[in-house]
Amino acid sequence: PPAGRPRGARPVCFGAGAARGGAAAPAHAEVARDTLSADEAAAPMEINLTLQMRNFDELERRVAAGEILSREEMAARFLPDPAQWQAVAGWLSAQGLAVGQAGASHQEVVATGTPAQLQAAFGTRFARVKFRDGEYTAAVTTPTLPAEVSALVRSVHGLQPYLRPHKHASRRKDVLTANGAPPFLPEDITTAYDIAPTGLTGAGQRIGVVIDTTPTLSDLTTFWANTGVPQSTSNITTINVRNRALGSPSGEETLDVAWSSAIATGAQIIIYACGDLNYVNEDYSRIVSDLQANAEPGLNQITMSFGAGEETDETPDDINAAHQYFTSMAAYGVSLFASSGDEGANANGGATVQAVYPASDPLVTGVGATTLTLDPTSVIGSETAWSRISPRSKDQDSSGGGISQSFSRPSWQTGTGTSGTGREVPDVSMVGDPNTGCYLIFQSKSEEDGGTSLGTPIWAGMCALLNQARANKGLAAISGLNSQLYPLLGTTAFHDITSGNNGTYTAGVGYDAVTGLGTPDFAVLLQALSGTTHPAFFNGETALSNGVYYLQFPSGNPFGYYSFLTNPNYIYHNDLGYEYVFDAADGKSGVYLYDFASSTFFYTSPSFPFPYLYDFTLNSVLYYYPNATKPGYYTSNPRYFYDFATGQIITK
Repeated sequence: PPAGRPRGARPVCFGAGAARGGAAAPAHAEVARDTLSADEAAAPMEINLTLQMRNFDELERRVAAGEILSREEMAARFLPDPAQWQAVAGWLSAQGLAVGQAGASHQEVVATGTPAQLQAAFGTRFARVKFRDGEYTAAVTTPTLPAEVSALVRSVHGLQPYLRPHKHASRRKDVLTANGAPPFLPEDITTAYDIAPTGLTGAGQRIGVVIDTTPTLSDLTTFWANTGVPQSTSNITTINVRNRALGSPSGEETLDVAWSSAIATGAQIIIYACGDLNYVNEDYSRIVSDLQANAEPGLNQITMSFGAGEETDETPDDINAAHQYFTSMAAYGVSLFASSGDEGANANGGATVQAVYPASDPLVTGVGATTLTLDPTSVIGSETAWSRISPRSKDQDSSGGGISQSFSRPSWQTGTGTSGTGREVPDVSMVGDPNTGCYLIFQSKSEEDGGTSLGTPIWAGMCALLNQARANKGLAAISGLNSQLYPLLGTTAFHDITSGNNGTYTAGVGYDAVTGLGTPDFAVLLQALSGTTHPAFFNGETALSNGVYYLQFPSGNPFGYYSFLTNPNYIYHNDLGYEYVFDAADGKSGVYLYDFASSTFFYTSPSFPFPYLYDFTLNSVLYYYPNATKPGYYTSNPRYFYDFATGQIITK
């Protein structure tokens, strides 16, 4: 298949039948009983059919090229049309099944019936099936559909409810500590990963949290109060996707909302709660419908802290369906983040070495985990992969990672450390070892939380900041995030994690299947991805006449890197496409090259030959007006300043 597409994709497929007899292997289901009890036979089951999109190959190609499509074009060319939905819904109704309402995207038909009704409709057989975490009523033979219906359907989900994602939270009890010591606070993380200097809040952005249930609001308000996060429950919205009673919080939903809202304090958090992750496709379908209806403007990033082993917890059917939803979301300009798993290369505690889905989908940014130490000022002291003590052990937590058997390796996944023909995960990392975890309030008690599900909402929060910065420049939300991250491998945008292992793979220089590209220096990452071009114009440029330009590369503090676009000593090499800039942030006398083609920095020299003018009292950068009669020179009067508080160039 083309790079980045599911291998072996076909419109309708099904998981392997449950084994009969013998002891159940941890990764495989077993028929526990052929005959259902009266109560089991009468208990309703909910299934969902994902409909085949139109022109899907074209949509994949355009999404891979970074295009963002209009809602009008999505409806006209790609989404299933209403007649397609009506045909499938009508057939299900004729089989005696209760059918739900169509969403704006017409991508899914939800139906409910008893096992007897489903057996008659799909020509399958039901039994009681034993899996790792209990017994289920499930189909044990492959379903069939009439040819005229099968042509309209991409997948059928729900007939084997034991095959579903699992949450990735890893918690340990602890107490609130001083800065620089775990459990880490939001201010520790925003300092360590260079988020705070940007001054961004995520205003105007929405972060979607895909999960089964909702957090207790008092846990959130206590967390915000204890950590000094300026947030409010008015920024939290819950969408009960299936309109069913939601279960009690387990901690994952609390972690997702608390930490995404702590990173992007001005963003809205939209919780898509499906009640049970067996029905997570209904979350995906609702998101696509909301995007199509523009019901949640600014919904440009989604976090998913759960996963399923590609080979033991998912079917090709499930993966094909989810990939279609993710392709639709990407077409609207949504960036997706998913945890890579907490059991190393053995997904969900199984014996099989495998990647975790949805992190393994090329349209998703898979997030791994590190062990982090900070000094008392919250500066990184050391960072290693969240590792297994013994490489052979299968029962120790560590950063998930591996090589996908479901997706080919995408063309953008290149660089030192990448290899093979399969999609590799994770893509990036963040603090996650629960022994160096982050603070949380759950069930009114403080605790230290970790896992790859901690870094995932943090990355979604950073994406909201990035998209706010892009929106401030009149740019669209970032598209094709993974393809833009990999060219930054080996630059200062990432802290390369070079030690540790997850039982099968080992961290090393460059990319690795434990921590991916590494952890971010967000301020540098922001400048590479927020649409900066040469030269950079501010809103006041026209009033100041030609020649007053400014380019900022934040790092380490709010003032960061500064270029001298109007300085006679400023050097811009048009032929080579880079410029010299001075690293003022860390106090080093260093010259850096900024490469506009790749949007990356290169350290070149310990000597700094250029004058640097900065007025700390006025919190602004000093500019001189260019001398129109003498090219390459500037006058000493008037002076111009860039005011960080207002974002304007002012005269002094």
